[in-house]
Amino acid sequence: MVKIFDLEPFKPLDEPEVAIQKKVHRSIRFYTILYGTLTNTTCSMLTLSSFIRDIPRRQLLFKSWFPFDRTTPVGFWSTYVYQTIYHYMGANVNIAFDTFLPGLMMATTAQMEILKYRFITLPRMIENKCFESVCEVNADELIKIETKYLADYTRHHLKILRFSKATNDTFTVSIFLQYCASSLVICVSVFSLSTLKPLSKEFNSLVMYVACMLIQIYIFCDAANEATIKSGTIADAIYEMDWTALSTTSQKSLVLMMARTLRPIMYTSGHMISLSLVSFNSLLKLSYSIWNILNRSSQRSD
Repeated sequence: MVKIFDLEPFKPLDEPEVAIQKKVHRSIRFYTILYGTLTNTTCSMLTLSSFIRDIPRRQLLFKSWFPFDRTTPVGFWSTYVYQTIYHYMGANVNIAFDTFLPGLMMATTAQMEILKYRFITLPRMIENKCFESVCEVNADELIKIETKYLADYTRHHLKILRFSKATNDTFTVSIFLQYCASSLVICVSVFSLSTLKPLSKEFNSLVMYVACMLIQIYIFCDAANEATIKSGTIADAIYEMDWTALSTTSQKSLVLMMARTLRPIMYTSGHMISLSLVSFNSLLKLSYSIWNILNRSSQRSD
């Protein structure tokens, strides 16, 4: 999936297209560094809190079972170090997945921007091609050149749509499971925050954890939302170009492509929930509602 962007027609052809791709790559790098830094900082705070709280009581970072005696110093420290190392490893595996799929979505957005640029500069490309041929006096040759460019751009558009569909079909189930689990974890974590002393080590660690979960879902929703918006603006780019300079046949082909853009790219979670900033807002409302239920149930039990 990554290497496909180095092949035609995804590969940038000139400096403006390279600049478009680099801009999106900077956004991918920013999200990766931000989420990675926050996640590893959270792991460090959880480990530090556990070290201060659990070491004196000879308790482990996580409850688990091992086929040896953990009450001895060697058994306890071996298990504790093991859990700490794999705590960080598990966090970084999550960082890799949680930024890989949004990175593919952002790369799809970059391809949409490149395609828009190619459509806007299509008349100029045809004009430059005309200087190399006799199409200035040969209408048939001009139509052939226009047809070739439009066929390439149409093929590019179709491959973008197929790539986004393949990406969505591959990860939609895992996104759905993560989406549901994250909403539940956010609710329980916020409820736990209400029972902790503010600014305590446990409170600060849990705040960082909730922030990680929120950013995790936000990255998915923001990247998918951007891809949906950009895919719907292809028609705008076609309209902005100097389409009056093209032949009637080419203009009709552009109308068909504009009609196809009326159905934009849509990433879904489990083929049921559309990933967007609206769905992220709905998730926050759902989490708040579940938190209210847990809070009221706790008050009644008290």
